[in-house]
Amino acid sequence: MRPPFIIGLDVDEVLAQLHAPWIVWGNRKFGTSYTEFLAWEDPYAWWGKEESLRFLTADIYDQDIVKPYPWALAAVDALRSRGHGIRFITSAAPGTESAKFNWLVRHGFAKDGDEYITMLNKTNAPCHLLVDDGWHNVSTFNGWAILVTRSHNANDLWFGKRINHVGDLLNIL
Repeated sequence: MRPPFIIGLDVDEVLAQLHAPWIVWGNRKFGTSYTEFLAWEDPYAWWGKEESLRFLTADIYDQDIVKPYPWALAAVDALRSRGHGIRFITSAAPGTESAKFNWLVRHGFAKDGDEYITMLNKTNAPCHLLVDDGWHNVSTFNGWAILVTRSHNANDLWFGKRINHVGDLLNIL
């Protein structure tokens, strides 16, 4: 067994389903019928960058518009029970930082001793292992990184480890 690690977990699209409600919101607001992000920038192309960013408010976390993936909490608890430290390392739209942290607490992810860090550039994120859905984050991280496969990164060239969900970490660590 490997020694305990400090695991840096991204929140959106790793633990929380951000894209599905964003698409519902955009389709309703703009009369479109998109079904999934095939690239991170899709909402900008579909609805314009400024308009699409209006979805990213504290309300999406405060009102539980963003939902946890069904298996994510059990996986995080299992990682913690194996002695691994958890740091939630996420980017956050301005004004959403505390709402996102409160969402983590309310849904049972954040526990005493866990850290919550917002950072846009995760190159030097303070963890041994970064688990993220952003190719731009895992490809520049100065350490061990695992890409969580989602439709928006399925075609990104990544020679490192990919997983389908956080629970897959239990088979790796």
